[in-house]
Amino acid sequence: MSLFHKSVFTVALGLVAAIFAAACSAKHFIETARLEEAFGRHHSAVAKSAARMLRPEDFRTPTAAPAQRQLRAFAQELSAPEVARIAVWSRDQRVLFSDHQPLIGKRFPERSDLARVLKEGQPSFERREHDTQMFAQAGPSDFLDVYVPIRAGAGTAISGAVEIFLDSQAILAPVQRQIRYTVLALALSGLLAFGLAFFLRSIIRRAHQERARREKVEKLVGELAGDAMQLDFGALTKKLQDKARDLLNVDIVEIEVWDKEQLKALTGADAEGMPIGKKTAQDSEWIFKNRQPLLIQDIGTTADTAAPVQLGRRGVKGYLGVPLISRNNKTVGVLRLLSRSTGNLSGELELLQQLASGVALALENLRLQEQNREQGLKLDIAGQKLTDHATEITRSTYEIEQLAHALSRDLQEPLRVVASSINHLAKNYAPKLDATAQECIHHTLDGAKRMHTMISDVLGYARVAANHGRTFAPVDSAAVLRKILERLRTAMSEKGAVVTHDKLPVIEADEAQLGQLLENLLRNAIKYCASGVPRVHVSCGKDYGFWCFKVKDNGVGIEPEFTERIFAIFERLHTTEAYPGTGMGLSVCKKIVEGHGGKIWVESQPGAGSTFCFTVPFKPAASPPRTSAKSSSPGLRAER
Repeated sequence: MSLFHKSVFTVALGLVAAIFAAACSAKHFIETARLEEAFGRHHSAVAKSAARMLRPEDFRTPTAAPAQRQLRAFAQELSAPEVARIAVWSRDQRVLFSDHQPLIGKRFPERSDLARVLKEGQPSFERREHDTQMFAQAGPSDFLDVYVPIRAGAGTAISGAVEIFLDSQAILAPVQRQIRYTVLALALSGLLAFGLAFFLRSIIRRAHQERARREKVEKLVGELAGDAMQLDFGALTKKLQDKARDLLNVDIVEIEVWDKEQLKALTGADAEGMPIGKKTAQDSEWIFKNRQPLLIQDIGTTADTAAPVQLGRRGVKGYLGVPLISRNNKTVGVLRLLSRSTGNLSGELELLQQLASGVALALENLRLQEQNREQGLKLDIAGQKLTDHATEITRSTYEIEQLAHALSRDLQEPLRVVASSINHLAKNYAPKLDATAQECIHHTLDGAKRMHTMISDVLGYARVAANHGRTFAPVDSAAVLRKILERLRTAMSEKGAVVTHDKLPVIEADEAQLGQLLENLLRNAIKYCASGVPRVHVSCGKDYGFWCFKVKDNGVGIEPEFTERIFAIFERLHTTEAYPGTGMGLSVCKKIVEGHGGKIWVESQPGAGSTFCFTVPFKPAASPPRTSAKSSSPGLRAER
């Protein structure tokens, strides 16, 4: 072999060796880039699916049926041809769910790579050989072990992790075939080495560019989630429009949201007057309705019936739109990319869908912020109204107290003077006066007495009103009733009245007001008995969280149309000649009951007696000492 041939052979051999070395190096680099791309894709899919589908309670109670269903649905969504196995781990490195049933519930504390991911919260991947722990039978001989920390419900705390085993051969098969063909071509012609180098550099550059763009989109999605807590709709959408336009190399980025039964554009107006705030056309409605992307390479030549013809008239050629889907799987709008050139949007679908998930989350957070602000404003207004109402109540209470003092001081004293003077006339001059004058004196004295009674009743009503809102204490209602019966001894004896009662409870109340309430009801029951012996029975029972007292009599009864009217102040159904009184007793009763947080009403029919009912809220309380029941005094018939 001549020196020339040796030199040629050496050069050829060196060229072949260089080509082979370059091919091996390129193969390793491309495989690494491909695996990193697969890792990034699956990492992104896991993070989005976890934020949308998993809840913190799925990790707290993983064996519960709802949690297992949710974990199973989550794993099914992540399934793909290159996925060989999926496992969901808890923080204590226990398998919560796996597509291999025997693994569920087992704990593997020796997996240090899993422990590091759970501790640091950063995803990781490693190309490894067969894992005997996770594959009971023969699995892939070469796989990519991917760990992704899980933050359930889009929270910040790490709930667990997902481990995905990706078949490296399935991922790298297209690349390996490409490299084999390239090496074969290089072996046939050394001149193609430069083309191969350029081709590899182009692939590498594109991989780096795609990775950089993907990272920028992920960063933008993260920024949108944070900005949604600080910016309004206008500022947030303006930021998205500016950054997304540069990232995706398009002319217009437009967000459309569902508002009042139609889609409306939030962004999109540019220097050439693209519409904003208008109802969108059939293209966006098609995307919104079908929940699918729409790609049109050239609006002017497409036969797609959903194509936005009006945009084509404005010079828009390329069109790509995707639906905005919220965390609760509800379509909330459409994200559109518009380009004035053709053929440059087909590779943007994956990035746009990734961006759309972040936009949907940001819009949802914005709506929640707006609702919270509106609710806070409503609460502030309601709080101010409550404050004003409380101030008005305080002022009214003060005025009522002043009225009570005025009645006591300014009305009672002149009335005593009038009554004293008339009594003096009646005592010293009655024999000297004719019958008409004596009758006038009698009417005047009677009027003074009624006026005194009315003023006393008004004072009582005012005191009850002024005491609204006070705190109550445990009161033995049976002991209060015994005291009232003792005070009514004379009135009961005059009519022969019989008052009986059941066992009565200890309640939270004002003892003096409870006594006034029972006394007014008993006096009415005894007074409004036209004939026969007045019989009154007092009972009490529980009714939906309230004590319900009933005072039943055998009196004249009340027409149904008057059962509300009788509780009004100064309201009477009979003349004072038939039944004396001022018409204040039942209005005082109503005020007392309402002050205790209850209601009062009457059940009655004419001639069939009446049952006055009132409620007091039931509150368990310490019972006060009960006084022993005393024997009835002569003339007092009180029965239990």
